[in-house]
Amino acid sequence: MNKHIKQLLIHVVFYLILFYLIPFINISFLPNGAENIISILFLVVINIILIMGLSTIDTYKNGLNFYMWLLVPIMFTPSIMLFYGARWYVYILINTVSYFLGMLLGWSYKTYGHQLEPGYKKIFIEEKKKEDEKRELEKAKKKSTKKKK
Repeated sequence: MNKHIKQLLIHVVFYLILFYLIPFINISFLPNGAENIISILFLVVINIILIMGLSTIDTYKNGLNFYMWLLVPIMFTPSIMLFYGARWYVYILINTVSYFLGMLLGWSYKTYGHQLEPGYKKIFIEEKKKEDEKRELEKAKKKSTKKKK
């Protein structure tokens, strides 16, 4: 299976569970599920945290995919009318921004995460010394070739 199709399927299944199954269980089986504003806010906060976590992990493993952040608003918009109500449209933007922030977090850890490993400073100093020695050798070679001419 193509890497991008597999990644897309994982996201779609995750968002179907997050945006449709969990609110359906909350509203159908918990007492006063749809009327209880605390339970709805809890769902929204959990959504934000899980979206950010998924995007961080996905970006760390697969790199930046700017088209994937469009999947969040596309899949969340119908669930607003089904479960939350029309006044919750601002959470489309909040979920999209949380995905984008998680994507930046995953990218920054993938790019600069090696600096967080123990001993990085020691390795960096050793590499810098080697580069300085190479430069000195090159300067010495240039000086010796100029003197010979």
